[in-house]
Amino acid sequence: MAPMPETACSLRRNLHEIAEQLRLSAAVAEFLDCYYADFDFAGGSDASPEELVGAAAQHYRLGEQRLQRQPVLALYTPDFDRHGWHSPHTVIDVVTDDMPFLVDSITMLVYRRGLAIHRLLHPLLGAEREPDGRLQRVTPHGGQGSQTESWIHLEIDRIGDSTEVADLQREIAGVLADVRSAVEDGAAIQQNMRAAAAELVAYVEAADYLSWIAANNFVFLGGAEYFVAAGEHSLTRVADSGLGILRQTDHPRFGRCLAAIPGEIAELARDPSPLILVKADARSSVHRPAYLDFIGVKRFDGNGRIVGLRAFVGLYTAHVYHVSATDIPLLRQKVAAVRQEIGFVARSHRDKTLLNVLETYPRDELIEIAHADLVRIARGIVALHEREQVRVFMRDDRWGRYVSVIAYMPRDRFDTTIRKRISALLYEALAAERVDYFVMIGESRLARLHFIARTPVGTHYAYDAAAIERQAARIVRGWNDELKQNLVGHFGEEHGNRLLRRYAAELPLSYQERVTPAAAVSDLDRLQAAERSGLVEVKLSAAQGDDGAHQHLKLFRRGCPRPLSAILPVLENLGLTVLSEQPFRLPESDLHIADFAVRLPEARALDDEATRQAFVDLLERLLRDQAENDGFNRLVLLAGLDGRQIGILRAYSRYLRQAGLPFSQSYVERCLATHFEITRRLVELFAALFAPTVMAFSDTPDDASHDRSPHPRPLSRERARGDSSVARATGTVTADDARAAVLSDELTMALLQVGNPDDDRILSALQTAISATLRTNAYQVASDGAAKAYLSFKLSSREIPFLPAPTPLYEIFVYSERVEGVHLRGARVARGGLRWSDRMEDFRTEVLGLVKAQMVKNAVIVPLGSKGGFVCKRLPPMSDREAWQAEGIACYSDFIRGLLDLTDNLVDGRVVPPVGVRRRDGDDPYLVVAADKGTATFSDIANGIAIEYGFWLGDAFASGGSVGYDHKKMGITARGAWEAIKRHFRELGLDTQTQPFTVVGIGDMSGDVFGNGMLLSREIRLLAAFDHRHIFIDPSPDAVRSHAERQRLFDLPRSSWADYDPTLISAGGGVWSRTAKTIPLSPQLQDWLATDAIQMSPPELIRSLLQVPVDLLYNGGIGTYVKAGNQSHQEANDRGNDILRVDASQLRARVVGEGGNLGLTQKGRIEFALNGGRIYTDAIDNSAGVDCSDHEVNIKILLAGLVATGEMTGRQRDALLASMTDEVASLVLADNYQQTQAIALEAATAGELLAAHARLIRSLESRGALHRGVEFLPDDKGLAERGQQKRGLTAPDIAVLLAYAKITLKEAVLTSDLPDSGDLDDLLESYFPSVLRGSCRARMAAHPLQRDIITTQLVNRLVNRMGTTFVLQLGDETGASTAQVAGAWYAASQVLDAEALWREVESLDLLLDAARQMELMLALRATTAAATELILTQHLGGMTIGALVDEYRPAVAEVLARVRQGRSGEPAATALAMAAAAIVGAIDRVDLARACARSPDEVAHGLAELAGHLELDWLTAAVGRLPAGNRWQARARARLAAELSELRQHLLRQVLGGRLPATAAARGVLDEMKVNEPQDLAMLSAGLAEIRRVMGC
Repeated sequence: MAPMPETACSLRRNLHEIAEQLRLSAAVAEFLDCYYADFDFAGGSDASPEELVGAAAQHYRLGEQRLQRQPVLALYTPDFDRHGWHSPHTVIDVVTDDMPFLVDSITMLVYRRGLAIHRLLHPLLGAEREPDGRLQRVTPHGGQGSQTESWIHLEIDRIGDSTEVADLQREIAGVLADVRSAVEDGAAIQQNMRAAAAELVAYVEAADYLSWIAANNFVFLGGAEYFVAAGEHSLTRVADSGLGILRQTDHPRFGRCLAAIPGEIAELARDPSPLILVKADARSSVHRPAYLDFIGVKRFDGNGRIVGLRAFVGLYTAHVYHVSATDIPLLRQKVAAVRQEIGFVARSHRDKTLLNVLETYPRDELIEIAHADLVRIARGIVALHEREQVRVFMRDDRWGRYVSVIAYMPRDRFDTTIRKRISALLYEALAAERVDYFVMIGESRLARLHFIARTPVGTHYAYDAAAIERQAARIVRGWNDELKQNLVGHFGEEHGNRLLRRYAAELPLSYQERVTPAAAVSDLDRLQAAERSGLVEVKLSAAQGDDGAHQHLKLFRRGCPRPLSAILPVLENLGLTVLSEQPFRLPESDLHIADFAVRLPEARALDDEATRQAFVDLLERLLRDQAENDGFNRLVLLAGLDGRQIGILRAYSRYLRQAGLPFSQSYVERCLATHFEITRRLVELFAALFAPTVMAFSDTPDDASHDRSPHPRPLSRERARGDSSVARATGTVTADDARAAVLSDELTMALLQVGNPDDDRILSALQTAISATLRTNAYQVASDGAAKAYLSFKLSSREIPFLPAPTPLYEIFVYSERVEGVHLRGARVARGGLRWSDRMEDFRTEVLGLVKAQMVKNAVIVPLGSKGGFVCKRLPPMSDREAWQAEGIACYSDFIRGLLDLTDNLVDGRVVPPVGVRRRDGDDPYLVVAADKGTATFSDIANGIAIEYGFWLGDAFASGGSVGYDHKKMGITARGAWEAIKRHFRELGLDTQTQPFTVVGIGDMSGDVFGNGMLLSREIRLLAAFDHRHIFIDPSPDAVRSHAERQRLFDLPRSSWADYDPTLISAGGGVWSRTAKTIPLSPQLQDWLATDAIQMSPPELIRSLLQVPVDLLYNGGIGTYVKAGNQSHQEANDRGNDILRVDASQLRARVVGEGGNLGLTQKGRIEFALNGGRIYTDAIDNSAGVDCSDHEVNIKILLAGLVATGEMTGRQRDALLASMTDEVASLVLADNYQQTQAIALEAATAGELLAAHARLIRSLESRGALHRGVEFLPDDKGLAERGQQKRGLTAPDIAVLLAYAKITLKEAVLTSDLPDSGDLDDLLESYFPSVLRGSCRARMAAHPLQRDIITTQLVNRLVNRMGTTFVLQLGDETGASTAQVAGAWYAASQVLDAEALWREVESLDLLLDAARQMELMLALRATTAAATELILTQHLGGMTIGALVDEYRPAVAEVLARVRQGRSGEPAATALAMAAAAIVGAIDRVDLARACARSPDEVAHGLAELAGHLELDWLTAAVGRLPAGNRWQARARARLAAELSELRQHLLRQVLGGRLPATAAARGVLDEMKVNEPQDLAMLSAGLAEIRRVMGC
């Protein structure tokens, strides 16, 4: 015997311990071991040890007293107080003598009553009892001197009704009695069977049958004998002949089980067979619950008369049912007789079929059936064999007790419902009391159901078998057949049968009961569509007999069905009330149908077919996650709008939310639903403005969305709902400006009737936004002919008065259910990056702030500023990085397409509008984008889409792609910022390339701007840096080794500060994660940070690092870390870094460099500058990136012509681009150098320029070009305070002003003819790298942006060299236009060769004191200004730039050469500055020579002689010192200067003619003015007039 597992041993010990605790007797303890000897303790019984002990103890008490042959029985529900243990179930305990069938019979009874058995124990115990039945001891499996007993314990479903408990106990007692009777008499009954067989010597086959049965093929349960009394004609039971369950004639179950067997001898005699083989009328209570099998053996006298009957009841064993019928006596004879009568050829196919039918015929039925019935039925079954049809074969019991019904049907059609419906048919047709059934489903294509329809004994049947068969056939095949008929009728035989084969077998019965076959036809069509597409399909049908308000809505879906909780909000948002829902499932196909009963908000809401179709289309899109589920969708029923039109309103409302409309979406939804008539008119207004007269979506060619042809073909239009002119998605409506005007007036009047001011504001805002829309793609189509999945609108921002400042020129808003985005443009020609924003609710605010900075940044390049941003609305979790990135790319692509959809194209120099877009503005073909935060690697995607669209810019559309200039590899942005940093330090007397300086940085070495920036000098001492992951501190860095390590990190993909070699970090430093709770401070850090703290949290440490004394604070990261002291953190607009941010006044850095954007607020920069810090702005510092991209775009545009004509291949172009990288970088960095130099020059003289700056600010503001509050420029009070403090604008102020000066100058020059003059072509050429100036010179003139390039080059050079106020001042003084001043300046610059002079002074960087260098630059600026003023007069007179240069250059060149005397560098620059008057005088002398018709030499001598007589130069200088704080002062000063010039010219003529009058009186006037300081305008005007009088002029 295998050893008992440790767990089982442990549980047994527990049982004994519990028995001891309960103080059970030793006998009970011993009993436990016997009782649970075979119990599977290791099998995981859920009974506790206490329950096991309690159950056994209670059972023991029951069995303590039992008389022999008397069972004891107890039924109880354990209660701890009464029974010593507890169980939730009712318990049956039995103790009786061991015998067969006990457990089977008891459990059979329990199950028959519908009760479940939870635990069953059946230990066989050897019991030793006293004669009075008292239990002495037990052994596990019996022993010598003991009697084996069955101890049966069952735990069944709890029974609370005491009457039911008593009934069950009584029935169990009866079953135990039946078992005992059957077992005790079984051998005797079997012997009687053998005796009966022996008597049938004349009936060999019958005798063999009885012998075969007696050989253990029958469970003998009862028997009795009957005789025919003398003179009687019926059978009488022999007294005391009953055995087994037939012992008692009054047995409650079996006393009359043979009542139906006729006792009439005449009737028995009619059957020649000596055996009666039938079913009795009672079910067995022993062994199994089948009807008892009755075997009657007739007894005959010598004359063959019936004189008695031996009766046997029991159950055939399983062997009888499994052995071949040909091996069973009597049955083999019956089978042979049938085969012989039917007469099939032996061993033929049909004979074999017949034999199979008989072998598989229900065995009980085969035993009992008469020959004639078997022949009839067998013949019919053979004829049916394997044919898929329904047949019913019926046979009456000879004694009227039942009808046997065998039904055959196609196996695939059989199910429980079919069985139940046929049973119901038999109940009704046969007046049956009970219908039993038996099912056989094998390999045959037919299923067989055998029904026994039991009727009252002696029933005379009068049924119509053929009618029953027909009705059964209808039950089996009726719904499906009708479905087939409908499918074939609707779809044709081939497709109809295909649908039938595919789905009919799987349709659940609940569906068939609920849906008619006719209605199922369209269901199956939708079901197939759902299976093929994997998308939800929708069917809408009216409820029968309803007024229209009640509808049935069916959803068809493949795969996991959407939960009801997800569907209900969709339906409710459509305005439906859900009344009920019935789901159906096709399990094998995993298809699902959901049938909703719904109520519409209004009975006639779906009467219009167009609205009905729009409703279904919208619902399908909602359930496919292709549309947004919100309250806007109610408008489909309320206003009759379709999904596209609702999407348009939703998109506008989302735009208005971004634009600052302060109402929640739910409120806007309610507003539009409340005023649905106005809502409909808003959509009609939109259609009247934009619906094209061409294109119907259903007829659009596949490539329509990319076809830039200006002549799309006209197509049919479709009727819109009611009188609305709004197009459905399958048709169009003609745009009609007159109709739009009428609608606009109607809306205005309707809005007057809106009483709620908030509703009025919402509806008015929508009308304003629609009216301000210039273009939309709402009527374009995708390649599949359907409406595009997104909407885009181009708006004239300045026509929307409630937009927050600054207001861009245009904006494009793109909307779909997965992405929203906006692109803001400051001018027609503008560029800027597209950002992947995470600010779902206010991304436009973010983009607006960025575009403001971009406008400043782009002042240096051809296009002005633009910026875009988009948000992804359905991002998967970031943990699934690939899916997250893929969704971002998909959203970005839709955003790009939305922009290009509305942008004109250039084809062969001709503007081609986009197809399907009605333009309400002029040509607008320029759209350039770039990478930004989150889209650094997306430029190739954008360029691919541009190429797909055939957009004229091709891969120049988005700079920064794989074919172009890699900003990180070039380090161009950081190098541009470094130009600003170098200038700051140069002015502080420090050379960053040769002298050490300390740095605290924001960023990490893997980043472009920070990484490249921290490699631009080997003298950098990087003391600390931080990014979003780590804090790096190196208190005393080794410059050489740290530079090398930074280079290593820069080269290491995806590096972080954690990768920094810790052995290279000086004592006290380290790298810490920003997720750390605290960071310990070493003594070195405590000393450097000037703190006694021994630890800091990461945010505390970062704030301290921002405030440490350091040479340079370099921002190369993301975030806003510095604000002004009078700003809140909210104003910094970077909530994530509120905890880190410090005030600018707390910074102790000498210089701030802004390689990254938005590191400081503008007010923070100004505060830092006012406190003595050196800083420009992020837009100035990092403008090299956009400048480089601008060069890339324009070079690609230039080379595109060569590629298009075949003069250059794409690969050659790419190679050429790469070869020009260094020169492009030089051109870009020159712009950074000069722009920062221009700011530095103005900052150096800011106090003197304050009045001029104030004039410029006011001028820009008055023209709407500048909003000084938005740009944080001082108001008039602030300017006055600066003046009182003798302080001018700060460098950050000037940086902003510089940008706006350039922007306005560009706009003015572009509107003039100056770019077309031909005199500025060298500016166009100098924009491009030198290699292109030769090979592409001819193509430059045809460059689409040549005017813009020339203008940008001119304005950049003009403002960089002359400052922000020069053009305004000279224009105010002379009345000249901006273009005229610019032209005159360019001529003067050429005459002076000023660019060469500037470069010469710039070459003195670090060779000359910065202050002295700036003095020389300011002198050069003054010289150029004076020359420009003189030349402007002639330019205004009509002289071209070329003519002016030719006129003045020789004389000026001669003076320059004379002053230089071969010198260069500082000596030359100093000499030229001192000789400024002579240099400018050369221009004056040329003018005078022309006016006086003399040679320049003669004029020079004449002027010298005049100066000897009269000091007009002093008077000229005095006039030049007059204030020009406003345009009238400037005009007055200019007028006085002109009068003085006329006087000079007049007197010169007199000198040259030898007729100069006496000058003493005039000298007296001059002397008197000199001593009366200061000389104001009135004095100088009066003095000049007096001189003219005394000189006779």
